[in-house]
Amino acid sequence: MRILLAPVVVGIAALSLAACSPGGGDSATTTAAVPETTTAVALPSETPLVEPTEDTSPVPSTEDLTGGGDTQCLLGDWALDVPDYRDQSEAYLTSLGLPLDSYSMEGTGSVTFTAEYVSVSADLLVDATVQGIPLSVPSQYAGGGDWFWDADDDSIVTVEDWGWTVEPEESADGVEVAPLIPPDEPLTVNCDGDSLSIQGQEAPLVGNFTRVS
Repeated sequence: MRILLAPVVVGIAALSLAACSPGGGDSATTTAAVPETTTAVALPSETPLVEPTEDTSPVPSTEDLTGGGDTQCLLGDWALDVPDYRDQSEAYLTSLGLPLDSYSMEGTGSVTFTAEYVSVSADLLVDATVQGIPLSVPSQYAGGGDWFWDADDDSIVTVEDWGWTVEPEESADGVEVAPLIPPDEPLTVNCDGDSLSIQGQEAPLVGNFTRVS
């Protein structure tokens, strides 16, 4: 699974470029012989046949079940820092050489981690002006899947059995906006107290989140 932290940015870039262009092995089994006659031995009714024993094995914690990094830190509801994401987006587009006259981003984004499931939702709108041409790219979606720590890297999370409850759609300008968490590549997470960062392995931007609960 990949967290592509530039969904609306990619859309703006595509529109802007268009606007600026001209026109196991076998084992043997041994069966013991059963004698033809047996002798029953009467036991007192108050004598238990099996002495009960107390189970002293440790109960696995949530982190034991999922392995990897700091699961307890991830658990909870997280809100995307939209102003920070907007600043990263504008800087990235500027680095591509796009002549932005104006750029704004509004809306919300969220991620929720439970012990076994991660869900994401977003309702973002980017408005930009490139060489006098107004562009508007919305991004609305919601979905989730089962998440796991990577076996070899405790900063990598993968997601399986992803499902959309609100599927991403093309913008009015015909640009298909990539979701905040597309379920196709691993993602890098860094959780510290009430701060969480998430980035796809090929994403140019980092999603910074603040704990809500």
